[in-house]
Amino acid sequence: MNTNMHSKFTVIKGPEILSEIVFDTDSAIFGNSTGADILLDNQFISRRHFQIRKETDVFWITDLGSRNGTNVNGIDLTPNKEYILKHNDTVSLAQGNVILLFTEPLFTSEVTKLIEIPQLNPSSHQQAETNLRVDSDSRKAYVQGSEVSNLSRKQFDILEYLFSNKGKAVSRDQIANVGWPERPDDVSDSEIDQYIRQLRLKVESDPSKPKVIITRRGYGYTIP
Repeated sequence: MNTNMHSKFTVIKGPEILSEIVFDTDSAIFGNSTGADILLDNQFISRRHFQIRKETDVFWITDLGSRNGTNVNGIDLTPNKEYILKHNDTVSLAQGNVILLFTEPLFTSEVTKLIEIPQLNPSSHQQAETNLRVDSDSRKAYVQGSEVSNLSRKQFDILEYLFSNKGKAVSRDQIANVGWPERPDDVSDSEIDQYIRQLRLKVESDPSKPKVIITRRGYGYTIP
């Protein structure tokens, strides 16, 4: 088997019988149970500890409410929230009882270098969570506690949809369905991107370096 075409974890510390964990599915659950997709035989690992999900050549990691936690590059993951996982990221489980080094397939590693994604650090996630608030009932949005003024109906609908899917990638087709329900199949990418630029002018402190609405190149957008 050519492991260069598969994702893998190199075991730095943990189950002694494993040196590498190779997997090639779009979604895999890791845990200390025969019911998990990948078995990690360690007493400190939960039965369903974490999940890896691949979407459009980008990998996402989610702690599944594990008893002893999941940590990436020194950052503790919030349970049941997706985070982007990148080539050579270190995943520490159960307070360091198991340590894994993530390696993307060679072809995927080259692709993801071109994708604009938020870095996994406290400031990026905290900023996205605390700077933006969307109130669906009042149809108002707030950045750093101040109301975002002059949002058109379409701008609010798009922003609300992105916010309701926070942490997930939203495709341009999905945005077209929300913003242009009367003609979703007749909306160009450039028209969608223009509305995103308008939104960034309203919600980003520096629209040229967006941190609230992030581009998923070749796919769409996400609010991390």
